Amino acid sequence: MTIQTTICCIAPIIDWLRSDAAILKGEQAQRIRDAGNKAVVFAADKYIGQRLLTDMGITFCQIPYELHRLG
Repeated sequence: MTIQTTICCIAPIIDWLRSDAAILKGEQAQRIRDAGNKAVVFAADKYIGQRLLTDMGITFCQIPYELHRLG
């Protein structure tokens, strides 16, 4: 695989990471909580407080910003 091919393959992923879709929101957190298990969620950012996530049994891990800058 060449460098050009690799860049073309990851460009859509980087676009997604930069979008609002990659951010953990309350509705998504509710669905995770309703599944009944503790969860570790990797996302670009979050629109919900850490205390509330902890109460829901969710551990939030932010994706490193350096990954967003690859594109």
